[in-house]
Order: sequence, then structure tokens, then C-alpha cells
Amino acid sequence: MQEFHKKDNLLEIKNLSKFFPHTDAWWKGSKKHFTAVDNVSFSIQTGKTMGLVGESGSGKSTLGRALIRLIEPDKGSILFNDPKGHSIDLTTVSLPDFRAFRQRLQIIFQDPYHSLNPHKPAWQIIGEGLIAQRNHKTAEIRERVSSLLKKVGLPSEYMDRMPNEFSGGQRQRLAIARSLILDPQFIVCDEITSALDVSTQAQILDLLLEIQASTNITLLFISHDLHVVSSISDDVIVMKKGRIVERGSPQKLFNDPSNEYTKELVRSLPNPNPEKRSFRSKASH
Repeated sequence: MQEFHKKDNLLEIKNLSKFFPHTDAWWKGSKKHFTAVDNVSFSIQTGKTMGLVGESGSGKSTLGRALIRLIEPDKGSILFNDPKGHSIDLTTVSLPDFRAFRQRLQIIFQDPYHSLNPHKPAWQIIGEGLIAQRNHKTAEIRERVSSLLKKVGLPSEYMDRMPNEFSGGQRQRLAIARSLILDPQFIVCDEITSALDVSTQAQILDLLLEIQASTNITLLFISHDLHVVSSISDDVIVMKKGRIVERGSPQKLFNDPSNEYTKELVRSLPNPNPEKRSFRSKASH
């Protein structure tokens, strides 16, 4: 696989693996495990979107969470290159020291109905990262939240509303705002449109593209839907059973896939012609 030059990469993942014990291993004393992510290597270019597609159980969500150490990888390295030219392997950083990287690496979860605390108003949900730092006044946090609400297309006066007062699409906008509160450099988007209707999906994708254009943020966009991935990604990885089976541009994967699994994914789409699919490719924006 062709890799970008190191200076252009925000993340370089090398031989990353994640194992989980079998469900009966704990009481049988078995040492058997299954491999969720199997010796994966790729890079993500700064300011670009890497799409990650595969069916359920392919390991894509596990990989996304391992990259930001929500779960710990068992093998391999995750090289993080900051804008100042410093590089560090995130897998070698102790958990206490890793807190300094948390604000640079964020995640947006799949279900907007369960990823937001139902007992807190919107401003506390979005401002959670700043609140945790304990060095910001409430007025400062609310001002920042107000700005982010406008950025994600919601009125600032909504900040005192509770999650149950928002629609699914609005809740996902809140989740996006929450991920931006600490000005991260990298966000994992884990199936963030799968619970939304088609028109709302398109709105969320356009919003992410607008944010990326204004902030140069780097995204890993995970989905089982090749249509959706092609709409936002500069490059796409296809995973099957924990391994990368193909990588290429959305146009390449739609028009000339080389792996049989990718061909099956394309054939399973309602309309495999990328010029006629319901979402535009990123290049058309």
C-alpha cells in the first residue's frame, strides 16, 4: 500500500493488533482468544478523512477505539506527529501521561440517543471537557458552547435544553460540538450516521466537511455503508475479519475494486454507479 510521506501524516499505524479472550475463557481457564484487529498498518494524512468500511464484526470500531486508546492495543505502534514536528508512539505513553493527549484525540459515538447524558443540559454535555479541566469559569464555558452550537447549526439559546428536547440529528450535532470543545486534531467518527434518516445523514456529512475545511481536522470515518464513506472520505480502507483487504480512493473502490470482498460490498449496494448514488463524493464538494 502506498503511504504518504511521514511529514504529511498525523497518524501512522504499524502492525496494530487487538485480542479478546473467548467468552468462555474466564471460567474454563482457557488462554484462547480471537483477534479483533490483526496486524494492521496504514497512515492518515493531516487534514484528510480516512474512511473505514466493513461489515459488522470486521474490527473497524475496535480499531478506531484502539487508535485513541479507549481500549488498549496488544501489539503494534501508533505514531502521532504533531504540527511542531514532534513524533511520539502513543502506545508507549503511560495512562497518567496520556491525559495530555486526550484533548487532541476525540470520538463521536454511533447512537445520539445513548451517548449524551440525559440528566444534563446541552451546555454541560458539550462543555464537559472544559469542565473537567477545572480552570474555566462557567461564563467562559457557556460562551465557548454558544459559539460551537452556532458552528454545528443550532441556536445558542438551545444550550439550556435537555437531550430529550432534541431530535436525533440535533443530538448528533451536540455530540459533534462536544468533540470539538477542546480543539482536537483527530476525531474518530464511529458509525455516526447509521441511526439517522437519509436526509439527516447528508446534513451531518456536509457539516463535518464544513468543519474540516475551517479547522483542518483529521477524521477517521467508520461505517458499514460504502455510500456514506465515499461521500466524505479522501481515502478508504476496507476491513474483513480484522485485516485490511483493500485501500484506495472512493472512485477506485466503486469502479475498479481488486479484492473479492470489496466487490461483494459494491455489488450489494442498491446502485453501484458512484455517479448515481444518493450521496456526492467528497471531490464534488
